[in-house]
This record gives sequence, structure tokens and C-alpha cells, in this order.
Amino acid sequence: HIADIFFLRRHEAEVRPAERQRLAEALSVAGDNVRIHFAAQVTKSASKLTARQNDVITYTLMASNLCSATVTTTVPVTVTDRLPTGMNLNTSSCKSSATPLLPTCSGSNVTWKGNLSPTGTVVISYTAQVITTAPTSLVNQMKVETSACDPYADTATVLANPRQVYLPLILKGVGQ
Repeated sequence: HIADIFFLRRHEAEVRPAERQRLAEALSVAGDNVRIHFAAQVTKSASKLTARQNDVITYTLMASNLCSATVTTTVPVTVTDRLPTGMNLNTSSCKSSATPLLPTCSGSNVTWKGNLSPTGTVVISYTAQVITTAPTSLVNQMKVETSACDPYADTATVLANPRQVYLPLILKGVGQ
């Protein structure tokens, strides 16, 4: 039978291919098959934490294919990202480090499909303009899916049009 022993993500534990094999060998038990899950490393970031209406935010998405110890070939990967309500995607700004495979950018959606080697990485970037006038949190989630790893997601949050509080400045001993 299969014993699912570990579920590791790269941001939790840096595990190189040679270390994966040693880990699998160390964990194997006579008569049992050991399967180790390594999820893709996924990060998403926004160029600003707060923004006002008409500000432009640059989003950067990164996905690495760090799957099971048995994956030694390239695998198909799909990265999807949908902008939240209150933002407008600049479709001409979509770029990818995996040229010539550019992301498909349409409406509020960014999608990249390609193949990654076991140690491959793709970085996707695009810009979006804040169009909402209301104070709100713009939570933007990306998803990475592949048949070789468990799906994974990451989010970036921008506070749009936050309320500002101006406090009086009181200086002791000034003007007395």
C-alpha cells in the first residue's frame, strides 16, 4: 500500500532532487511503497500595498515545478489569475520569462500554459489599474495546476482607497 508520509512545499523546506531521492530511500520501509508529495513553489506579489483610484499596480507571479521525487521530465503547467472587481487589466502589459510562451490576457483573466522541467521556473508579470472609488481590499489569487503535483495558490492583497486619519501634532514646550 502507499503511505503518504510528507507533503513538502519549497517555501517550507528547500529540497533538491538529490535530497529528494535520499529522503525517499531513508523513508522506504520493507514491503511499503513510500510516496512523497512536493508541491509547486508559488509566489505572487504586488508592487504596492495601498493604492488610490487610477493607480497602476504591477503583479508578479512565479511558479516552479518541484514535484514528486519520481518526476524527471517536463510536465504541463497552467497558471491562472483573475483580477478582483475594482481593477482593470492592461492586456498589453502581460509578459513571461518563458519566451516565446506569453500569457493569454483577456478581460480580467491572465492564463499561462506551458511545460516546466522538474527544476524549471516561470515568472509572469502584468499591470492593472485600480478603478474602484470605494475603500476596499482587492484580494487577487493565482492558481497553479499540473498533473504531477498537488494544485497550489497564492494571493496578493492591495488596500484600495484606504481611509486616512490625520492626527494633530502636539509638540511639548514649543511656543510657550
